[in-house]
Parts: sequence; C-alpha cells; structure tokens
Amino acid sequence: MRFNNFSRRKISDIYFPSPESTFQERGKKEKKKRLFFSPFPFKGKNLIFIVFLISIFGLVYYAFNPKIIIRLFPFKSEFLIEESVKVEPSAKSISLANLSLPGQPLKVELIKGGLYPSSGEKLVEGRAKGIIRVYNNYSTQPQILVARTRFLSPEGRLFRTTKRIVVPGAKYENGKLIPSYTEVEVVAAEPGEEYNIGPTTFSIPGFAGTPKYTGFYGKSLSPMTGGFKKSVKVVTEEDISRAKEDIKKKAFAEAKEKLAKQLPANYKILEGSINQEVVETLSSIKPGMESDSFILKIKVRAKALAISMDDLETLSEKITTKRLAGDRELVPNSLKIKYALLKLDKEKDSAVLKLEINGKSYQKVNKSEILTKLQGQRIDKAEEILYNQGDFQKIEIKETPFWMKRVPTRESQIHLEVILD
Repeated sequence: MRFNNFSRRKISDIYFPSPESTFQERGKKEKKKRLFFSPFPFKGKNLIFIVFLISIFGLVYYAFNPKIIIRLFPFKSEFLIEESVKVEPSAKSISLANLSLPGQPLKVELIKGGLYPSSGEKLVEGRAKGIIRVYNNYSTQPQILVARTRFLSPEGRLFRTTKRIVVPGAKYENGKLIPSYTEVEVVAAEPGEEYNIGPTTFSIPGFAGTPKYTGFYGKSLSPMTGGFKKSVKVVTEEDISRAKEDIKKKAFAEAKEKLAKQLPANYKILEGSINQEVVETLSSIKPGMESDSFILKIKVRAKALAISMDDLETLSEKITTKRLAGDRELVPNSLKIKYALLKLDKEKDSAVLKLEINGKSYQKVNKSEILTKLQGQRIDKAEEILYNQGDFQKIEIKETPFWMKRVPTRESQIHLEVILD
C-alpha cells in the first residue's frame, strides 16, 4: 500500500537543524527587531541631514508664504443721549418713530388681618337687682307705691322699685287679717358687689313714723345679683388708627411681593408706578368697645406698570444708532441706560419715561478700503497710510517673515483687526 513506504523510512532519513544554524537565524531576527523598534534609528550624519532638510523646507515655506497682522486701536469718545419715551400697554412692539415701548399692567387685591391689644381702660359698674314681694298687712284697702320707692335691708342696703305698683288690700279670714302682696323689681341705689345680698326682709323708709311702717314691708325669696365695680380694657380711636397703619403697611408689602411674582421674564416694575389703596375695612371695631384685644381686617388693591428690559435696551440701541453721526459706530457692550418716571396716567395705565443713554463710539473702519490702500505698499509707509485712513490712537504691525519689505498683494495674507477693548 501507499503508506508502506513511509513506514519503511529510516530514522536517518529525517534531518534536524543543527544548534549552530538555529543560533545564527535567531541572531538575525533579533538584529532586525532591534533595528525596527529603535527609539531613534537615525544617527550621526543621517540625523544632521534630516534636520537640515526640515530647516530648508521651513525657511522656504516661511519665505514664500508671507503674512502681515495689523491691529488698529481707534479713539473712543463718550456720548450722552436724552429722550422722553412713552410706555403704552396697547402697544404691541417698540416704535422708534413714536419713541414708545409696550407696558405690562399689573394688579392684585388681598385681605389682610391681625390681632391687636386694647390700650384704653374704664371703670365699669353694675347695680344689683332682684324681685321682692311687697306685703300689705295693714288694711283691706289697696296701697299705691310710686316708682323708685325705697326699700331698705337690715344691713342698710337701699333698693328702689323700677315702676309704680299697687299693693292689693289684705283680707279677713275667720276674723284674722291675711296679708296680700305683689311682686316688683328693685335695683340697688349704688353699684358694687356689696349689694349682692341674699334673701331678706325690707322696710319702707317712706312710712317711717307712721302705722304703715310695720304694716307694709318687702321680702326677697332669692339673692340680689349683678352688682360690681371693675376696670376693663376698651378699644380707643388711637388703637384702631395704629392697627390700620400697621396692617396697611403689611398688606402693601405683601401686595408688592405678589405684583413682583406676576412679572414676566426680564421685566421690571417702574419705580413710582405702584399705586396702593385701602378698598374696605372689614372689621366692625368701634372706639369704646370693651375687650382686651381686637381683630382688624382690611382689603387693599395694588396696581403697577412694568416694562421689558430687553425692549428698553433694543429701543435705546435704535435711538443711539439714529443719533450717532454717519461715520461713527457704537462700541459693543458700552451702553449704560438710566430711566426715571416723568408722568403716570393711572386711568390708562400709561407712563412717560426720561431716558438717559450713556455709551462710547468710534469712527467706522472701512476694511476693504484700507486693504486696497495697503496692498503692495512698503511696510515702513503702512503706518502712515493707516493713520490717514482713520482716527486711531495706536497701530500695531507684525510682518512674517521679518525681512519682508512690502505688504502682500493678496488680501488673504493681510490680517486686519480692530481692537476696542
């Protein structure tokens, strides 16, 4: 079979590489590897030659790609513009022709209350009163007693009837006189707790010295009550006035905060346009009311007019552009705007503002004209040409390469900068 030949081959027919040849081949590979991975394969003359070539290429590029950088520093002058500007809620946008800008009316109503102490004092008195039975144990004839008839207690406390009464006559039963009576309200002659006496018997001083003194008398079946003398706190006019001022101040402050919360983004309320008033006093507090404290509530209304700071800035820029001379330009970010309220129409929610615009301007720089004038000119004459083209306080010129004598003729090689810092 085919595999028989392979099986018959001798061991001597298989060749192995000698140790010497293997070592040589490995050395060659290591040498190539070191050469390939060397951090700087170029040494000696090769390195000098490469540096020389790079320098030559750099000088050639430097010489054949000239450029010039010119920095112009114009003189800046300050200006002040004053205008009267209308704020109209009906306006939808700013108007340079009408010198007007839109206004945003704001309105808020709120109720504010507070608890306040009473500072007044007064003496309050009460007279004891009660019901007594007036007896007729004198005769069968009725007896008339006028209003304010006096009744005296054993302790000497005097009471008076509140109305005229008729005491009916007594009756005889089985030969014995049975007294009759009627009831009437009596009031102490003086205020004080000492008249709050218990049930007792009363005599009638008006009958003293007559037979009727013992025949007519009174009895109370329940205590007399309501007599007192004390000092109490009362609300004064000054208390109410101070409370109103305090609560009004707090209410106005809160109303102002609520107005501010209604402001759209970048809007401000015109100082002096806020109108606040007390619409109604909701508490029925009156001077002389007896109380240690009282609650006062008021309803206030606040109105204001706001404007957009963006609209004000835009209108100011338009006014400035219109007012500046034709050869002047505004220095960017130099505007400072001040405004004050001149007039306020509360009915129409409109206003007139005094506007002050401060800023800086400089003479316009015509870059294309300057470039045309400079192209191909001698560099030592460039500064003179530039000063003749504008109002500059300083000019800086930097040419590359440094031995360049003339301004390049291509605009792309002339870099012109206007510095306004």
